[in-house]
Amino acid sequence: MKPVEALELLGSKRVIWIDDRFATASPEKLIELLIAHAEDAGGVSPEPIQQALNKVVGGDDTGNHELEQAVANLTEAERVSLLRKVQLRLEDNGAEDLSDGQIDSVCAHLHIAKEDRWPFENSEVAMLELCKGGGDAEISYIIDLNDVQGADGNTRGLDLLKTLHGAGSKATALLLTHYATKTNEAEKELELRNLLLQDGSLDVSPVCVIAKDRLDPEGEAASTTEGRDATVAMALRIAIKRAGLRRNVHEVLTRVHRHIAQAFRNASNDLLEVPPEQLDEYVIGRAYAEGVSELHVVERALTASMSESFRHMFSVDQDTRENERRLRSLRGVPLGIDATVHHKKLEMFRAQEVWEREDLVNNGCSPLACGDVFEMDAQHDAPAYRFILLVQPCDIMLRPKGDRDSDAGFLVMLKQLENINDPSSQKQIRLPFLLGGKQWVCDLRKTTSVRLDLLDLVSYRADGRLEYHVDQAVPDCLLPGQQVLSASVFGSLNKAVKTRLNAGAALPKELKDARCQLTLATSGPFRYIAHGTFVEAKAATAIQPEVCAGFTWNLRRIGRVRMPYASAILGSYLAVVDRDAFDLDYLRPQTPKAPDMPVCGPCA
Repeated sequence: MKPVEALELLGSKRVIWIDDRFATASPEKLIELLIAHAEDAGGVSPEPIQQALNKVVGGDDTGNHELEQAVANLTEAERVSLLRKVQLRLEDNGAEDLSDGQIDSVCAHLHIAKEDRWPFENSEVAMLELCKGGGDAEISYIIDLNDVQGADGNTRGLDLLKTLHGAGSKATALLLTHYATKTNEAEKELELRNLLLQDGSLDVSPVCVIAKDRLDPEGEAASTTEGRDATVAMALRIAIKRAGLRRNVHEVLTRVHRHIAQAFRNASNDLLEVPPEQLDEYVIGRAYAEGVSELHVVERALTASMSESFRHMFSVDQDTRENERRLRSLRGVPLGIDATVHHKKLEMFRAQEVWEREDLVNNGCSPLACGDVFEMDAQHDAPAYRFILLVQPCDIMLRPKGDRDSDAGFLVMLKQLENINDPSSQKQIRLPFLLGGKQWVCDLRKTTSVRLDLLDLVSYRADGRLEYHVDQAVPDCLLPGQQVLSASVFGSLNKAVKTRLNAGAALPKELKDARCQLTLATSGPFRYIAHGTFVEAKAATAIQPEVCAGFTWNLRRIGRVRMPYASAILGSYLAVVDRDAFDLDYLRPQTPKAPDMPVCGPCA
């Protein structure tokens, strides 16, 4: 694919390049530049101009007249040459600027006409004229980030982008800069985008950067004209694809941004049309009967309605399908950068699909659910083990009277897989996603039954810890079923604490109370959590708050695997434990051993 063909996929038919390299060298402008940078310009100027500049620096008024005369004596070609030398001196940043050959090659590949090679001067006015009424939708700009004739540290190219954005421009703009490399263009783009608008508004057009070192040939390519030209062509294809990815995704997101408000209004209006009698019977009443929040059905209705609206936009909307077609067409252009390390934002989006954070499930006192993940406090002889709760969702649901269909669930140890390429094992079920960037497995060899009424303690505390303390308050936000069950469990544990306190030293610390037994298994990783550890009361100190007597199981709920992933893990677990097992096959066929060959004797 030729660079100009890739550009057409962006909908661009004209390219305008704005760069200080195209600055005109009129006598007046050249004199203004020389005087403004007299000390730097003196070292690269011919002798008559150098002498005049020395007088200007020394405060000799005759220097200005001599400088005007010396510049007037230059031909146009000599003025352009001097202008370029001064620009290079001012632009001295340790990197070579683009050569004339590279500039000509870029212009040839992108069909940039001479009249479309603009200096910074007056470019803003011309850009605004082109974008009137969205008339620049088929225009792409290549803009140098820095103008060497501007103030120190300027980013005049970014200022032009601000102007385009403020005028509602539809053009694609690429910023050309020395201050980025092939490997950190994305970081530079994010930095410049944040400068465009500090709050990162979606309306800000995406910033696309071209690192100038992309245009520099390497190895044998630098030795031939064809090699240098091919390097420029590849650099332009990559830059255009990067711009195409950003532009098309941005157009879709902007369209969704407008669409989401209407989708929410439609869903809201539909919900408000439901009569109060129907709301009470089917929305509030059904949710209450199933032991979930009274707003559970409202949340589901809004989610389903808006999701359906989004699916329609991504499947049917013609503009969105055009973005899809363009992105597909650009697939053939390799970017040449290793992308095996996941960007943190992509990991965040994936985590939002599969994982509910602990602040969400704990701060809201969410009832236990299949997929809840717990972490044990690290012990002096054991690491911080993790466990996942597996149980049928309908069986773990707390009804308004505090009852559920199952009193126990399965607590399965989670183990981090050191090598993701290790062969799979039937008794080590891999989670169908990465958690914290790591691959985890359910170690079915480390599974036990767990009392759900005790495990419910995590849902009565904002910190998600499995603990109970004397006179522990019941949160007001609990659902009816939680309120009923918490009163029963708190009563039982309160008696266990008082039994311990009344016995005093007569009761050995290692004695276990059946009322505090959490898991059936008491060995391996479960020995640290199987029974509640008694916590003695302690008075407050200057550095430690008061500690009430109670029990701790050294566990904390740290999040939840979302559906349908949690039920998929449960299904895999049930498939393994429900498999048929056969007695020892003592007649399993074996391959007979080959008979020993006789050793040949010496020939007769």
